[in-house]
Amino acid sequence: MSYLSSSDSGDDELIYNIIKQPVIRPKIFNFIPKVVHSYSDKQFKASFRMERTTAYYIIKTFEDSTFFPQQHMYEPSQTSENYILSYIWFSANKSCLRDVAERFGNGLTTQFRINDRVMYFLIELSPKVINFDEGIVNLAR
Repeated sequence: MSYLSSSDSGDDELIYNIIKQPVIRPKIFNFIPKVVHSYSDKQFKASFRMERTTAYYIIKTFEDSTFFPQQHMYEPSQTSENYILSYIWFSANKSCLRDVAERFGNGLTTQFRINDRVMYFLIELSPKVINFDEGIVNLAR
């Protein structure tokens, strides 16, 4: 039982130093310019589950919207391309948030905020883009 109790303060100090060390998570920097931009259209569609032109239309629309923050006081500015492509990757590949954050060079909390903003942007955009009435009229013919 003596192994369960330690009177050596050196052990306590060692444990404290290990616990207080910041956790540094590796990230992939420049994934979009180095990897995504080199994808063929077929590779892009396989990875993001949509055409490149559609994704970049959404990126441009997001950049012009009020959902895209121009400057955030706690973190460096992200590009609209990073916002949309990281969200699409998260949605299309059923990846966990941590994997997407590392792949796109974001922190975990930053990626959560990105997903939140883009989701609300897409909810607002959807009535302008999706029109079920048109399909119903064509079915009635």
